[in-house]
Amino acid sequence: MYIGSNDVKLYYEDISEGYPIIFIHGLTVDHRVLKHSIEPIFEQHHDLDQKFRRIYFDLPAMGRTKNDRHIKSTDDIVNVLITAIKEVIGDQKFIIVGQSYGGYLSRAIIKRMHSQVTNAGFICPVIIADHSMRELPKKQVLERSESVYDDTVNEEDKQQFESEGVIITPRTLRRVAKDIWPGYRLRRKAHIQEIQQNYIFSQPLNDFIFEGVSLFLLGKEDHIVGYQDAINIADQFVYASYAILHRAGHNLQIEQVQAFNMHIQQWFNQIIKEQKL
Repeated sequence: MYIGSNDVKLYYEDISEGYPIIFIHGLTVDHRVLKHSIEPIFEQHHDLDQKFRRIYFDLPAMGRTKNDRHIKSTDDIVNVLITAIKEVIGDQKFIIVGQSYGGYLSRAIIKRMHSQVTNAGFICPVIIADHSMRELPKKQVLERSESVYDDTVNEEDKQQFESEGVIITPRTLRRVAKDIWPGYRLRRKAHIQEIQQNYIFSQPLNDFIFEGVSLFLLGKEDHIVGYQDAINIADQFVYASYAILHRAGHNLQIEQVQAFNMHIQQWFNQIIKEQKL
C-alpha cells in the first residue's frame, strides 16, 4: 500500500488489528529486514497476532517508496514518517520498533511524538550518527562454514554479506538473501549518499526521558554500531531491558534467531500487561 506523505508516496504494509506497532528499518534495506524476522513470532503465537497491528514502512530512497527525490536529510525523513504515522493511525497511541538507522529515526520520533509513543524497541540501533565517534568492537567472524557460496551469489552480494556477518554459514546466507538483498538491490545509492551528507538529526536526542517499557537488542560483535553507545543512554530509557548477545553482529535477528524471538516475545507480553491489552 501507499500513503501520501509530504509529497512522497511512502510504501507500507499493514497487518492484523489491535494496538499499533510502527516498524522502521535501517539504511540501504527495506521493510522486509524486520517483517521477515517479526512475523514468524506472531505466526507461532496466535494469542499475540490479534493484539497488535503491525505497520512496516519503506523509507525514502529505499524499497518501493516513490516520489521521494526531494528528501535530502534525516530531518526530512522524520517529517515524512511523522506525517505518515498520523495519516495511518491518527491520534492513537503506538509502539515503535527501529532497526539500525531506524533506531536513530525512532528516537527522533519519540522526541517529536512523546505523548503518543508508549513503548520502544531497538534492534542494533544507531545511537551516534557520526561513525567516527562510535565505540565499536573490531570486525571478526566467529563461525565460518567450509562451503557457503555457489554460482548464484554475485560478488556485490557476497561483499555485503561478508562486510556485516559474524556467522558465515549457508543458513545465515539464506536468511540474508531473503531478508536483506531484495531491499538492498532496490536502494537508490546516489540518493542515499545525499541523505548521508545530512545524516545527523538537527535536534538533540538526549534531552528527554522515556518511561515506557522498552527493549534494546545489541550484538556483542556488532562493528557497525556497537553496543556500548546504547548502554550509555540507559538512564534516558527508565524501564528498558538490555540484551547484549554474543555471536551476533549487526544482523543479530538472523544470527541469533532463538534469542531474538525469545526477547521480542517477552517484551510483547510485558506490553500486554502494561497496556492491559
